Amino acid sequence: MKKFYYYFLILGIFWSPLYAQEKKMERAAEAIANNSYAEAKEILWPMTKKGRQSAELYAQLADSYYAMGELPKAAFWYQKQFFQEGEPEAEAYFRYAHSLKSIGNTTKADSLMNIFARKARGQKRAALIESRFAGKAAEGTTSYEVKIMPFNSERSDYAPAFYQEKLVFASARDTGNFYKRIHKWDHEFFTDFYSTDPESHSSEPEKIPELNSNFHESTAVFTKDGKTVYFTRNNYERGRKRDAKGVTRLKIYRAELDSHGKWQNIEALPFNSSSYSVAHPALNAEEDQLFFASDMPGGKGQSDLYVVAIHPDGSFGPVKNLAHLNTEARETFPFMSTSGILYFASDGYPGYGGLDIFKTTPELESSVENLGKPVNSKFDDFSLILDPSGETGYFASNRPGTGSDDIYSFRKLEKSPNCERHQDEME
Repeated sequence: MKKFYYYFLILGIFWSPLYAQEKKMERAAEAIANNSYAEAKEILWPMTKKGRQSAELYAQLADSYYAMGELPKAAFWYQKQFFQEGEPEAEAYFRYAHSLKSIGNTTKADSLMNIFARKARGQKRAALIESRFAGKAAEGTTSYEVKIMPFNSERSDYAPAFYQEKLVFASARDTGNFYKRIHKWDHEFFTDFYSTDPESHSSEPEKIPELNSNFHESTAVFTKDGKTVYFTRNNYERGRKRDAKGVTRLKIYRAELDSHGKWQNIEALPFNSSSYSVAHPALNAEEDQLFFASDMPGGKGQSDLYVVAIHPDGSFGPVKNLAHLNTEARETFPFMSTSGILYFASDGYPGYGGLDIFKTTPELESSVENLGKPVNSKFDDFSLILDPSGETGYFASNRPGTGSDDIYSFRKLEKSPNCERHQDEME
């Protein structure tokens, strides 16, 4: 009898830590499903320090770093995942390849992308890779001058927008508030709107109090008369609203400027939902179309580009998916120039790594062009805007700079930049 007692005692000693580890893995998987990537990382990383090794553990860590835009760290953990037994899923090859580009290992990245294309045959991304661009990223170098802006902080600064003579942008900077909320995605502060004079090197960016809430605000676009703004905010109506998974989604809101110069009548647009995100609004030159990104059901990828007509009375037409542009990955942060060119960020088209910025003429279903270096880099490059002249603008990137995301200015040096052209051969 004593033998069996010791047997169960020993079994309990080994089983208890294993059970605890499995519960941690379940918590991490739940955090990832809820877009709480920083939380998942904090659960998983200590387990590796204690000697835990598994493909699942490394994959969850890698995916968390990838989602947070920390591609070099993602590459490290994807490498460990690939050294484990078992065949990784196709998406792991795709993300590992993007992550390798961030550390300059383009040869291995190209090889992994080709494997992904074979595994994902039938996808638009696979067709792009297997086309004449197979095995290589965009090689064109455009004639742009790029400069980091002096108003960037040590936190995330991104999503610039033109407003009168000012530049409005989203920032997670700490401006001395007694309490600031932390976002579970990356443990950054929630972002607020700030405005600044982009030509001034001394003026401090100022908050726009009427548009800011306790949660996220970002990606604004203002009408030419300056009296209406569309912007992204967390689902925040009489308190923050979560979906069935406990995730607070993003919505597009509209506000009007009153006679005292204050933003009022803030309303959520009717095609929003508490079950999916709708974000990053952009207006065409006539201001009768609104472009945006969403992960709503029925889309092609992780986030797709959409357009909706704005009627003269302010109501909206049916939402249309820009299916000929979207891939199975991320298309996001649209911007329409005054000349009718659509700029957007994507990691579904072959590029330099992470999100690259592309351009196209949407109504013609024409080819998509990568803007090339130095606007694009081996890191995430996104949220581009262009002034009416088409010669200068701003964008954001998480390339090494001042903070986790920084805003850069760019100026075109030549009329005809040498861009890498990616012809969509699926349509």
